[in-house]
Amino acid sequence: MLIVVLVIVGIAVVMVWNARDTRVSNPAADAESAAPLVDEATLRARAQAGDSEAVYRLAKSLVKGEYGLPNYSEAASLFQMAVTKGHVESMVGLAELYTIGQGVTNNPAEALRLYLAAAGHGNVRAMYSLAGLYEEGRAVKKDQTLAAKWHQLAAERGEALAQFNLGQRYELGMGVKPDLIEAFKWLRLAANNGIGDASEMIERLERKMTKAQVAEATQRANGFVRITAAPLLTNGLSP
Repeated sequence: MLIVVLVIVGIAVVMVWNARDTRVSNPAADAESAAPLVDEATLRARAQAGDSEAVYRLAKSLVKGEYGLPNYSEAASLFQMAVTKGHVESMVGLAELYTIGQGVTNNPAEALRLYLAAAGHGNVRAMYSLAGLYEEGRAVKKDQTLAAKWHQLAAERGEALAQFNLGQRYELGMGVKPDLIEAFKWLRLAANNGIGDASEMIERLERKMTKAQVAEATQRANGFVRITAAPLLTNGLSP
């Protein structure tokens, strides 16, 4: 019976990843606003002048369809242009297109390379996406331990969805040793960062904990300090 419960909950964790990963399954969903902040002509002029940030913003606008229908092919070319100049956010943008094959041939291995490069520069979105690759076994061998490590890196840097995922992992022992105190801490942080489902999970988790454990977990959550430094990667490939 316990095995059946763990399998069901494990499937639920994967479903959480699939449901929340809209930035990868649909890059256009990563819109920051409904309308562009800068008109297309201005952005194109800045991009042609060699401004890599303008190139990135233009590519992102084309992905989101801010100037009409989305143009993934041109967006991919622009992201690549900015990547050659070392623009980290463009590495993530291009990786997302390679992950789903929009504007470029589907190439999870190239997406992995770009995410790793961006993560090495401290990009939290890349760390979060790498966790998903290891969770699902895309371009890499499925590895829940490495998935948990990437979620931990992103969670420590303030990514709410990574905190939510990590909290579930500590409760279930997926890729980490079971630890109800750590589970409570990360779910509390996720709830504080706007993840509504985390609050419901905390209520259920609290019923399995002693008052001392809850107090310790609350203290850890209250004492959380977001890390800003880039992670140290082994051979540039893993934490």
